[in-house]
Amino acid sequence: MIGASIYKIHICPSIDMEESEQQRLRSERVECFPLPSILSAVDIQHVDYFSLDVAGMELDVIKTFPFGAVTSDVITVTFQPHYMSKANSKQYLAEIKLFMEGVGLHDCLGELKAQTGGGRQEGMVVTFVRKGLFKE
Repeated sequence: MIGASIYKIHICPSIDMEESEQQRLRSERVECFPLPSILSAVDIQHVDYFSLDVAGMELDVIKTFPFGAVTSDVITVTFQPHYMSKANSKQYLAEIKLFMEGVGLHDCLGELKAQTGGGRQEGMVVTFVRKGLFKE
């Protein structure tokens, strides 16, 4: 059985839109399903590449990934450290790595810091690769 939740999402309206359209798009209620339910419903047992970027909820979501039922080759987790203090972003990164290490199926391939032209860090991407994927 697939469980669903209703969440309110906020949408950034385009400057080119009429004001009435901008007002309508400011927020919308959408039905959301847990990732394990979606994968199970469509009988997916392997994911080549899983990219996770959910605006601050990455650790909560990755903890729901059905590692026992679904294999994955590459997982990238993206988060925006500029929303948190430097110490908190380092702690958050450490928690993600610790969780994935505890799962024991993937190695951390590395981290990539994305920056804007002004040098401000906009995002952090951490890549995990299934153990044994790249055999010598």
